[in-house]
Amino acid sequence: MPADKEHPFGHGRLEYLSALIVAFMVMLVGLQFIKTSFNKIVNPEPVIFDFIPFILLFVSIFLKLWLSKFNKYVGDKINSSALKAASVDALGDVFTTSCVVLSFLASKFTALPIDGYVGLAVAIFIVYSGFNLVKDTINPLLGEAPDPELVKSIEEKVLSYENILGTHDLIVHNYGPGKCMASIHAEIPSDISVVAIHEIIDKAEREISAELKIYLVIHIDPVCNIEGEVKEAYDEIQKVIDEYDFIESIHDFRVVGEGKIKNLIFDVVLDVTKDSHLSNEALIDLISERVKKIHPCYNCVITIDKHYV
Repeated sequence: MPADKEHPFGHGRLEYLSALIVAFMVMLVGLQFIKTSFNKIVNPEPVIFDFIPFILLFVSIFLKLWLSKFNKYVGDKINSSALKAASVDALGDVFTTSCVVLSFLASKFTALPIDGYVGLAVAIFIVYSGFNLVKDTINPLLGEAPDPELVKSIEEKVLSYENILGTHDLIVHNYGPGKCMASIHAEIPSDISVVAIHEIIDKAEREISAELKIYLVIHIDPVCNIEGEVKEAYDEIQKVIDEYDFIESIHDFRVVGEGKIKNLIFDVVLDVTKDSHLSNEALIDLISERVKKIHPCYNCVITIDKHYV
């Protein structure tokens, strides 16, 4: 379905919802099969072998197996969660039908409820597959981390353009298969012409968006040469930052102001895998106090960042 006024990013996430419904249906079939198989073990009934149903079931196994493989192939090709879910559903049918076929064969050699035991094992596998399918489908709905290869490609391609010195703050949003949007901050020399860098950024957005099949927005961050007093201040801040293992890096560093009091403006990037046990406000106060002890003339203006990739 195309985008509309109420849904400007389209309806691509309906794909995940439909896959979620199929996943729950797979689990429901598995649970029902557990109940049926358990009843066959507790209350066994004789299995009557009939050649024609046996052949039909045997043929249907191969048809369902082909359907499962086909859905998985197409689902992987176009990154369709619904088709991947349909593949698991068809595979579940293969196992349940195989269970019936095995019970037909076993009935000629033993009176034991083989169909019940085999069916129970198959049912547990189906429930497990359905659970994994639910987990895989819910992740993009909740907002999972983007593909590391995509992240690497975006950063490398942005850095390949002239006058782009570095990148940070990459954020990738997924609005359904084939509907990916990303934004990134590109560091540029502060003394470059605005018109010149605008042309470079426009070109980068167009070319990278077309090549990676995403919608990319690049924000520019002018950076000053870190030398003299700025380098001295930067080195002092870096020493403070290095004391905390939950801080990954700093960027957008600049010194503003003249005279006795100067503002040190920078962003602090937190490592999301480590817990500081501090609120953002408490962390800002902690860093500011540490810097004040080193240089009372410095006033820190800090923005807390997190990695989203």
